Formats: sequence, structure tokens, C-alpha cells
Amino acid sequence: MSTQAIQALNLLIIDDDPLFVQKITKSVKEHVLSARLHLIDDTEEFNKSLRQQEWDAILFGNAYDLTIIDAIDTIAAAKKDIPVIALKSDEPDTPLSLGDDTTDVVTQQGFAVGAADVIERHRMSHLTAAIWREVNNLRTRQTLRTTITRLQDADARSQAFLENSRSAVATIQEGVHILANEAYVELFGYVKPDDLLGVPVIDLVKSSDVGPFKELLRQYSKGERNNEGQEFHGVRLDGSEFKANFQLFTAVKNGEPCLQMVVQPDEAQQSQAMVAAKVAAAVRIDPLTRLKNRLAFEEQLEETRSRSIALKKSAALLFISLDNIGQINATHGLAGNDAVILALAEQLKTQFDEALVYRFGDASFTVLIQDSDEAQAVQSAEALVQSAQTTLINVDKRTIQTTVSIGIVIISDTSPSSPDIFKRAFEAADKVKLKNKGVGNGVDVYRPAEHATTSDTALRELIEHSLINNKFELLYQPLYDTENEENLFYEVFIRLPLTDGKTMKPAEFIPVVQQFGLEGKLDRWLILNACKQLKLHLQAYPNSRLLLNLSAESLQDSTLPALVSRLGATIGPNGRNPLVLQFHESDITTYLQLAKENIASYRVGGCGVSITDFGQSLNALTQLTMLDVSMVKLDKSYIREMDKSENFQAVQSMIEQITAQEKEAIIGYIETPAIMSKAWSVGARYLQGYYLQPPSTVMVTNESE
Repeated sequence: MSTQAIQALNLLIIDDDPLFVQKITKSVKEHVLSARLHLIDDTEEFNKSLRQQEWDAILFGNAYDLTIIDAIDTIAAAKKDIPVIALKSDEPDTPLSLGDDTTDVVTQQGFAVGAADVIERHRMSHLTAAIWREVNNLRTRQTLRTTITRLQDADARSQAFLENSRSAVATIQEGVHILANEAYVELFGYVKPDDLLGVPVIDLVKSSDVGPFKELLRQYSKGERNNEGQEFHGVRLDGSEFKANFQLFTAVKNGEPCLQMVVQPDEAQQSQAMVAAKVAAAVRIDPLTRLKNRLAFEEQLEETRSRSIALKKSAALLFISLDNIGQINATHGLAGNDAVILALAEQLKTQFDEALVYRFGDASFTVLIQDSDEAQAVQSAEALVQSAQTTLINVDKRTIQTTVSIGIVIISDTSPSSPDIFKRAFEAADKVKLKNKGVGNGVDVYRPAEHATTSDTALRELIEHSLINNKFELLYQPLYDTENEENLFYEVFIRLPLTDGKTMKPAEFIPVVQQFGLEGKLDRWLILNACKQLKLHLQAYPNSRLLLNLSAESLQDSTLPALVSRLGATIGPNGRNPLVLQFHESDITTYLQLAKENIASYRVGGCGVSITDFGQSLNALTQLTMLDVSMVKLDKSYIREMDKSENFQAVQSMIEQITAQEKEAIIGYIETPAIMSKAWSVGARYLQGYYLQPPSTVMVTNESE
């Protein structure tokens, strides 16, 4: 192994054997210049370590209350790229926290759940080589992501250069024009850029120069670069000619290689490029404060957002608005206005890195703070508020004082577009004035959770944050077994807590979950966290079961049955799977063939399957005969007026046909005594509703009552 590829690594070891850690530490340090190793063996420490440290690789052995499935799913939920190497026991009959006792099966399932490798603990050389390989692969992936972002940025800058350059620039692919800027169009006498689309480049070169020009193109295609260019005669649309220097550069357009051609007429001086650069810099400087202006800020904001996406690091945007600039103008005129602006600019230069401070408008500034979290940004903003209100500004022997309102937005890899980020900062600053009755003089942070009910993008950020940080809330509503009171059965409902203490129901946030493709992640979070709670509950009540509502995406996920089967076998007494998964009838109808296959897989793994909202379609009972489900929950429309004779008979008939197919019926939505009396006599196995027991944050038992 070469020590050039990796100079140091951060290695997390999840195991309960300190002696093993000593062995792997010695082996790893023989092959790398430096290694920092950390040993943990429980879930809490693991979650804490993921938040506080960037790990290069994880070795997973034995843990107190953590399985490799939990670890890999937690890493995925946190959107981290960390290879996990599973450690098999030296004893072949010892499982790998997966519930199996066969070494080959352990190896196969280790790979199935996402482990990078599965290695026996005593094979130190093999283990060290695998660590080396996976960390090198990780470095390669990180470099690739950074390169892609830089390429996108370079392409954007190249496009901006092409559009705004005073030089004549065109993009050429396979010998024809595909793009040209205004200067190029004007130089060759055309009216608009579209007039040049598809025009062969040799048509713009004097006939006597075509041969040498083609030779230049051939040489360039062979790799013989000449960035100084070559003199040719260009031909305008009207037939007039001019002498110019033609320069060629490689470029990429829409993923395809192409050439960029810069044409500099002979009369243009060599200093033109330098002048253009100075002009470009000048147009990005505010003449009064000498800070960068709005144009420079907008470019940097987009770059900061791209950096946050690539590096998974947060940044902060501060929008700073002068509160009483109108009064200052009226009282002190332009001189007073300029004096206040200059004073605030100097404070910003002193407190922040001047390179990231901008004068955005007449009476507003922006600041970008790289690698900053909310607490740091608020601390800096509050210091600026205090500094601004205590500063005395003298104009013609008169003293002026001002205050500022500051809006803060934290930029992360889940943030929306740059214009939306700025809009949030502006709204937060405006909110300061609203809260202080127009006075301002304060700080407000835009938090997606506070806007989740009015903004889909804010709600998406809150959902992703809640998935990563386990902020969702689970509620449990009992289903009463009419045949066996000792069987404890709970349907699980998910809620999204908001900052005002209220919670959002699925009907409110699921459309956004679907819009941004988060259904699968939400379902897996639900399964994993519900199973953790059930595992504790089963210690006292071994007959307990859970009914979990899943989405159409999970119904189609052919990898989910194996995960659910392993989880159920792990937490259930004697390997009995205590989970029942419930899917909507409409989803099953839409994906019927795939649903049949996956439902069969769940049943083979010992997991029950239920259909909810049953009876909406005309052929519901016919379709039921094709599905190996264990339960059926009738649609609310059947229950709503069941106290009426004709409706009662329809429900009773439906349940008889369900029972005839050896499937258990669930009557939910029982809200009144009248419905309860009918539901009890209709023949359903399970009864559920607010009249019996509302959902609770804990699993209520008969003893609890």
C-alpha cells in the first residue's frame, strides 16, 4: 500500500471489545501516517458521533442496542457518505446483529443491507486493506462531487462570460455555430444570435484563408494548442472584410465537447482584455462605500449555495436594513444619508470579512458568513445591532443615530434557489419591524418550521430536518380484539411537530413528501422508529403488534420486505414478526401485479399485510381474492351511517365475504355510541375509533385504563 493516497483517517469502531480495537489500531497505523480511532457501542453515542464528527469509515461489530441496519439507515437519513465494514465473529455460529446463525447468510445479508464489506474479525490484513480501499473510494467520490460542482460553476461562468464579454465569442460544434454573443453577432454584421445558428464557421473566413483556418482546426483537434491565436480575414454578412486574431479554446456544451472561438479585430489593442476585466470589476463595486455591490453579492450567493450542497456545510446570509433612513434623509439630507451609510459600512468591514460584505441597496447591506450555524450568525447579528444603535455619527455639528433590522437565513444543502434564499432573509428583516411596531432594531431568523404551513419549500426543509434529527412524533391507537383481550394491537400514526407547539397531520404534509420524492425515506423512518418503541413494549407485553401505514412507493419497493422481515424477527418474541403493514386500496389497484409479488414476500417473512380504505372500488372483493393479505380495514364511507338499517346490512354483508376469504376485518372510525353498538354486532374481528380510545403518544394497555 502507498501512503500517498491517504495521509490520515477518522475511523469509528462500533464494538464492545477494547482488545480488538487495540489490534485494529496497530494494524491501521502501520499503513497510514496518522489515524484517529473512536470506540462506541450504543445508539445514543453513534447518533452523537455522526453529528459531531466526519468519519472516513465505520467498522461495525457488536453493539448494545444498535444493529448494522439501524446504523446504515441512520447514515442514509443523515445524507452522509460513510462506508460501513461489517465484522463477523471468529465463531461461525455467532450472528452479525442480523438475526441469522449461518456465516454465509450473514455475509450475504451484510451486503444486502448496504455494508461495503463483511470480514472476519481476526483477519487484520484483510480488514486493513478493506479500510484502505473504501477510504480511497470515498475520497474519489468526494472529489467527483466537488469536480461536478466546479464544472457546473465553470460552465455558468463561461456562459456569463460569453453573454457579457465585450470580445466577440462564439461556440462551435462540428464546424457550425451553436451560440454567439452580441459582440460576435455585431462584428460579423448579423442582426441577432439566432441568425448564426447552424452557419459553418468557414463561411465567416475569407476564401483565401479557409485552407490555413481548417489546418488550425485540425491541429487543435489533435491536441496541438495555440492559445495565442492566428491572424485571418473575417467576412461580414455584407461581404466586407476585416483582419482579426482568431483564438480557439476547448469547451463543453450540454455535456458535449465543443470549441469556443474568440475573434479580436486587429484594431483592438492588446490591452482591451485588461480594460474589460477592470470594467467588470468596477461594475461590481459600490462607488460610495467601496464594498462589493448587489451584482457581486448575487454571484457569491449562488456560489455559496453550491458550496453548501457539495460540502454539506452550512453558511449564513444576513440582510441588514437601516430602520430610519427616510427620517435621516428628511432631516439631514444627502450628506446625512451618506454619512450613515459610510458609518455602517465601516462597522461591517470591521466585524466581518470585507470580501463577503455587500451594499445591496440604497439603505441595505448583505453579509455571507461561510461555515456558520444559526447560533454563530445570531451572535454576530446581535453584536452588529448593539454596535449600530450606540454609534454617534456627526454631520455639520449635528449628531445622527440609527438602528438596523437584520434577517438571517441559514444556507444548507436542502436550501431552495438563491432568489428564494434572499427573499427569506428580506422577509425576516421585515418581520423585525413588524414585531417592533415599525421601529426595527433587532434580529429575526427565518426558520422553515415557522413557515411550513404557507411554503412548500419551507415544509420540505422541515421534513428533511425532522427525518435526520428524529423530530417526527408517533401516535398509537389501539384496535380492540373482539375475540382475545390479551392481544394488544396498535395502529401507528405520524405527526410533524411545528415550532408553535402544534402538530401537522399527514394529510397536510404528505403532498409535499410526494412532490419531493421523500415517501420512501419517511416510511423507513416510521418503520425503524416504531420498531424501536415496540421492542421496549414487547418486554412487558409480548403479544403486542403494530399496524404501520405505508406509501405507494414502499408498496413498489422490492427491497423492503427483506428489511421488514429481519426487523420483525429481531424484535418479536421467538422470532415472531409483530408487524402488520397497511397499504391503500387505490395504490394496490394501481400497482396490482407488483403489489401481489411484494405482499407475498412480506407474508413469507412472517409479516402481516392489511388493505385500508377497502371497498372504494367496484371490484374490491374480486381483487381481494388475488391478494394474500391478512386484514382488511373498511373505508370510512361504510362506517359513517352504519346505524341506519340498510347501511348496517351492507357492512355486515361485506364483512361476511371478507371473513369467508379467511381475512380479518377492521371497523375503524367509531366515534359515537350508536356506531359502537352496531360495530360490535357486525362480526368484525377488530374495532377502533375515538369513542373507544384516541391516539396516544404511548401504547395504552388494558392495565393503563
